[in-house]
Amino acid sequence: MDFYAVLAGRLGENASAEILRRMFTPGEARVLALAGTGHLPETAPETHLMVELYHSGYLEREGAGYALSSWRDVLYQYLLSARYARQPGAEREVFRRHFLERNLRRFREVQTAPFRVLPAEGTLAHLDHHVVVPYTVAAEVLAAAGSVVVIDCVCRVAMGECERPRNVCLSLGDATAYYRERGLGRSLDQRQAQHLLARAADDGLVHCMDNPAMRQPARVICNCCECCCVFVRGLKQYGLPRTIASAGYLAVTDADVCNGCGVCVKRCIFDARELTGEGIALDIDKCLGCGQCVRVCPTGAVTLEVPSGPA
Repeated sequence: MDFYAVLAGRLGENASAEILRRMFTPGEARVLALAGTGHLPETAPETHLMVELYHSGYLEREGAGYALSSWRDVLYQYLLSARYARQPGAEREVFRRHFLERNLRRFREVQTAPFRVLPAEGTLAHLDHHVVVPYTVAAEVLAAAGSVVVIDCVCRVAMGECERPRNVCLSLGDATAYYRERGLGRSLDQRQAQHLLARAADDGLVHCMDNPAMRQPARVICNCCECCCVFVRGLKQYGLPRTIASAGYLAVTDADVCNGCGVCVKRCIFDARELTGEGIALDIDKCLGCGQCVRVCPTGAVTLEVPSGPA
């Protein structure tokens, strides 16, 4: 029996026997293909291997036994593993394309953007509380989550296009159990999590979280760059609009205060700002309200504001 083919059929999506052969040994493929089916002998070697595969994120607990994880979890945990890190460049390129194609297919199918921008901390301080858009204050999102675990950014690991920090993605609330039970990731308290977000913002990374229109409470806050993040690339490079939703703000520039330095233009990963002979021009269709331009403006000319119409 070709257990790679059986496993690919169980995982679905764009999992294939070809890609699975690059990921798992024949013994691992057999255990994964039969996990949770009742057809796997409970011998000592098989049980030991199931425990290993569980702690690697490829299996889930199911009663007294194990069941196969989703293809998303299997693929992502493999990309974050030491085994993947040892792959030669040509092999990593295969996974890079596979990872990107899986996500682009997802973005073409969804009706609502799975992610929404979360403004950088402090960029909403000037607004009256009653006009602040719900779920856009990072400290409140973290507090509502309670538990926080930091993991490596799978986009930055898989795509490998920049040297920005990798250990910056936050798993929140109930979702942290997946990592804590397996010894994956690192638990943070609220102060540490807020400090990590501040450092990520300093590095020019844009906070993105689960879109509240699709999932509440949030299970993740990612810190995204324009070169590796499949959400940002889906939006900019492939023109797929249902990837990242606006935070609900626009970055407004006070022309009387702006000195025309152009620092905000360089900082914007969404290409929403342009320095013209008349000052800063804002493309309101591209501005998602991340607040990066606010943070770097040397004169305080830029503020996030709630638009009169939909952002």
